[in-house]
Amino acid sequence: MLKRQPFCIFYKKLNLTARRSRGKTRVRLGEFNFLENHTKGRLTLVTIKEVNMNVLIIGGGPAGMMAAKTAAQQGNNVTILEKMNSCGKKLLITGKGRCNITNSANIDDFFKNIPGNPRFLYSSFNNFNNEDIVKFLETQGVKTKVERGGRIFPVSDKSIDVLNAFITKLKELNVKIITNCKVKKILVEDGDVKGVQTEENKTFLADKVILATGGKSYPVTGSTGDGYKMVEELRAYNNSA
Repeated sequence: MLKRQPFCIFYKKLNLTARRSRGKTRVRLGEFNFLENHTKGRLTLVTIKEVNMNVLIIGGGPAGMMAAKTAAQQGNNVTILEKMNSCGKKLLITGKGRCNITNSANIDDFFKNIPGNPRFLYSSFNNFNNEDIVKFLETQGVKTKVERGGRIFPVSDKSIDVLNAFITKLKELNVKIITNCKVKKILVEDGDVKGVQTEENKTFLADKVILATGGKSYPVTGSTGDGYKMVEELRAYNNSA
């Protein structure tokens, strides 16, 4: 989620300033580094190994919570900013309240069902696949079962158990969660992301910002397309720089 498709969109749409070196182009957008391999025409995310950074995550859905977990496990100070009164609103209604976690199919079958360019997600699934999410949940005490069509659900048939597994892990990792906090703008200075500003004009500074607001599929759960607007503003900033 965090590592692939959104960033290709950033690169293509924002016309980022790039530096050519040894047949490759290094691209930087705030906290993200990419290398474009000109012979293969693809983007590669370069892992940032720094730790003890202040990381802000906009959005407390499954993607935001997983990003928070990963960043905190790497030694960073992580804060989730969630505009709703709690995290995981949409997660709670998935699978008619049972939470259809993933599917037991082979990874090759996942790729066959991805529209567009499935190769784009190869490295993402390499880093974290359907088996990994099941293992994570089971280590958190959430037993799973496989039903018709390979669909995987918690044995309890309760999506709240999945959400609680995430919340418990985030608490263990000292991730701070701030709810009722709607971000309206990503702050940029000299080409680098510096933090965010909320609707109440409160500023949160950070070394890194992860945008995990989701799409625009279910407004009542918080999916109102806020992230699109923030990205458009970043593009406008880049074009004027």
